[in-house]
Amino acid sequence: MLNLARTLGLEVIAEGVEAAGQVAFLQSLDCGFGQGYFFSRPIPADEATRLLDGVAAGARSLAVA
Repeated sequence: MLNLARTLGLEVIAEGVEAAGQVAFLQSLDCGFGQGYFFSRPIPADEATRLLDGVAAGARSLAVA
């Protein structure tokens, strides 16, 4: 799927990433985006807004509840 997406000029987001081993595997395939419990549990919209505001302000890391 990654090769097909690259051929079509598309970005890929791997879903359901739950373990460091999965992150390492995806990195070895040069998959630059992922989402899942490894990164964060689902959070309310207001909390997501706070996190995104922090990223926009240049924060390098933010605590997730």
